Amino acid sequence: MEAMDDPRSAARAWLRIQTKVSRTAALPVVACGVIGVLAGIMGAWCAAAALAQGLAGKGIAVGPLLGFAAAGLVQAGIGVVSERAGFAAGAAARRRLRGDALARLLAAGPAVLRRSHSGALMATVIDRIEAVDPMFGRYLPAAAMAMAGPALVALAAVQADPVAALVMASAGLLVPVAMALSGIGAAQAARQQFAAMARLQARFLDRIKGIATIVLAGRAEAEAVALGVAADELRRRTMRVLRMAFLSSAALDLAAAAALVLIALRYGAQLRDGTLADAAVALFVLLLVPQFFAPLRAF
Repeated sequence: MEAMDDPRSAARAWLRIQTKVSRTAALPVVACGVIGVLAGIMGAWCAAAALAQGLAGKGIAVGPLLGFAAAGLVQAGIGVVSERAGFAAGAAARRRLRGDALARLLAAGPAVLRRSHSGALMATVIDRIEAVDPMFGRYLPAAAMAMAGPALVALAAVQADPVAALVMASAGLLVPVAMALSGIGAAQAARQQFAAMARLQARFLDRIKGIATIVLAGRAEAEAVALGVAADELRRRTMRVLRMAFLSSAALDLAAAAALVLIALRYGAQLRDGTLADAAVALFVLLLVPQFFAPLRAF
């Protein structure tokens, strides 16, 4: 009972409930992502086959080029469908959450204003619900694809070159660690940013209500300066969230570059020693590296 009284425990319980409710709506987005990954693998194989024949001096291979074009068209179409499905999932979550919040506020009545400022309540109903829209429309599908996508690509790489697949998987395992570290900092910065937004909205509403008194007291200019300071604090906190979020992208780029360089060096050494069995396989694995990290980048 004491654990449920803790605001953080209550928030986690609420989040688990909302995640279960919204998981079904996210399934079409995940399905589109899986189809997109499979199309990307097919496109990588077709491109590798076409390049290998061209490098061997066998001319242009029409079949692989048509397959590559077909895979690209499938990925483009799936991207459009996925975006629409994600928007629909987010919109449904917003309607549900906003309706629930308004129903609770109406049930609580005016007494709720004794505990919370009207500006903070408005920020909760409008800004904070808008802020969780990407979680249901993008985060949940991206979290599922961050596991399924690399697994599918690694499975394809294992069939071609198990050693290269191991290199990709090892580099990929470093990404969640970096994401966790930057995510903890971004979450803390985001909480501070939301608190600053609520304070700014509450202060602005208070000043609007008392604008006549402020003008008569000759404090209009001072209040304008104070609002500017509060707005600048919100700007700084927002930029702090973005800086922390960009750290995960930098770590991802570093891991992807490391995997690509190691695999390229391995095939380069084989080519130099004359032990490279199949150029198409080598090119296929190299083209799979961006496909491996694409779901992690989306996440």
